[in-house]
Amino acid sequence: MRIIIKFLKWLSSPIITRTKKGAYVYLTFDDGPHPVNTPKLLDILDHHNVKATFFMVGKEIESHPEIVQSIFQSGHSIGYHSYDHCHAKEAGFFKVYRELGEALSLEKKYGFTFNKLYRPPYGALTLKTLIAIIARRWKIILWSKDSMDSYVNQDQVVDNLSASNINVGDIVLLHDDYKTTSSTIDLVLAKYNSTNIICRNL
Repeated sequence: MRIIIKFLKWLSSPIITRTKKGAYVYLTFDDGPHPVNTPKLLDILDHHNVKATFFMVGKEIESHPEIVQSIFQSGHSIGYHSYDHCHAKEAGFFKVYRELGEALSLEKKYGFTFNKLYRPPYGALTLKTLIAIIARRWKIILWSKDSMDSYVNQDQVVDNLSASNINVGDIVLLHDDYKTTSSTIDLVLAKYNSTNIICRNL
């Protein structure tokens, strides 16, 4: 039984759903960079002097490297969100292992770093993909607070992220490829200004 417990702890050790690094909230954005919506979001974050973390898809990085540079140079963190947003059930060990190795080439070619932060598409993991990520020594960043921006309207997202629904250390899931994300975050951060909530990047 002890061996099984140790094995399970080893498997879960790189998985992070929230953090204890100070009294902060961590906004994270998936699926970009988007050619129109991500720059708008960057302007809003800059206006509020907030740094965030962007989990980007490899093929989108190749399509919009100038936006990647803007994100990186603005002081935001960048994580990897796979090359083509393939679900873990379809990816398997070798695809994930290969993609994480090839991620180094993306870093060198476009001049940024992933900091070995990886968020699997849909937050999905299988034993095979988990072992591949561990073998490459990346951290798996999931989330403790889903904004539900994929499922509900803007008003509901703003309410979901209100001060009464957020806890210190929360890692918040959002998407920068959505048209309404920039205006949503503008509303959320404006409300945070009257609270003690501080947002930062991972």
